[in-house]
Amino acid sequence: MGATALFVFTLFSCIERKPERITKKESPVSADLASMIRENEAMQQDPKTSPEIRRATALRHHEAVYQLMAQSLIIEPLDLYRAALLLQDTVSPACSETWLLAHYMAADAGRRGQDSAKYLAACSYDRYLLSRGQPQKYATQVERDRFGRWYIPYFDTLTSDSERAAWEVPTLSALKAAAAAKNR
Repeated sequence: MGATALFVFTLFSCIERKPERITKKESPVSADLASMIRENEAMQQDPKTSPEIRRATALRHHEAVYQLMAQSLIIEPLDLYRAALLLQDTVSPACSETWLLAHYMAADAGRRGQDSAKYLAACSYDRYLLSRGQPQKYATQVERDRFGRWYIPYFDTLTSDSERAAWEVPTLSALKAAAAAKNR
């Protein structure tokens, strides 16, 4: 494990062990995280949004999530999932540790009952692995080759479909079919 990955793991582990201070049903940060996600979705749907604006917004969202984490306010499964959604939206592959942190947060949310976070955990982990030049585990990521055809970049062939199913990931044959369908 690289130094940066160790730092991210240590950061998340420390945050995870802090006592839960929130006793209300709705966490105080839930609305803020939901608002950031809506802003992000609106930008993605607007073709006029420039890459510079997307990067600046992603950076602002990341900083907000880090501040909330530092205050131990992201503890509920839904909040962990929403924070992971914001962190995985990284425009630059140079931020691979952000994908790893998103994986840990989404995986924790999934283990704590937020089933929609499981697929995000798998995707974030695959993004992290590909950014480090390693084969993806679940085969969730697709890329275009030099001819413009979609394909699944190299992946771990030892990962079983039952392991994929545990993370809400379709079977390998379904993933391959979906990549092939994008080429039609």
